[in-house]
Amino acid sequence: MKKHQHNFLALCGVIVLIFALIFVIKNRQINEGGETSLTAKRAVVGGVSFLYPAAYGEMMKSESNAQPGQPNIVIFENTDSAKAFFSNTATVPGEAPPTITLHVYQKTSTEDTDTFLRKASPYIFSKGAGRPIVLNNKEALSYTWDGLYKGDSVAFTRGDTVYLFSVTYITTNDPIVKAYENIVNQLEFQ
Repeated sequence: MKKHQHNFLALCGVIVLIFALIFVIKNRQINEGGETSLTAKRAVVGGVSFLYPAAYGEMMKSESNAQPGQPNIVIFENTDSAKAFFSNTATVPGEAPPTITLHVYQKTSTEDTDTFLRKASPYIFSKGAGRPIVLNNKEALSYTWDGLYKGDSVAFTRGDTVYLFSVTYITTNDPIVKAYENIVNQLEFQ
């Protein structure tokens, strides 16, 4: 009888250890920008929806056509300095923090997406032509650029609408890069 009790307690201990390990792994994914349905917010902008980490903040600019240089939505790590910057309450002037942005453009000409984007945002796209890629069965153009921050952009085209997702970061290990990768790999067009 005592042997069965000992085995039962050992089994319970192993089960508790497994659940604790799962909890730690899930929290690590969340803290590194990972997405799960329980820890994410959904944004719907200009005909596209996507999930981003619940711990991030957002600033909606416009739900329709972006103005030159103005994103429709800005997603940022929800730190005190980022919140102060985006609410215009920062006590010390500084640069914008790393962000994820979405620009939704309506093309008014028959030019291809790469040519259109070079005119819409000449600095970002002066670094070279977009590289064709496929993300989650969606064709896109990928760009890499740098300036004050490094940046990556992915442009999806649906009809006359161009959806341009971008991220700025300091190193490729920054949590915001993982959040961006999750967004562009999981987005859904409506």
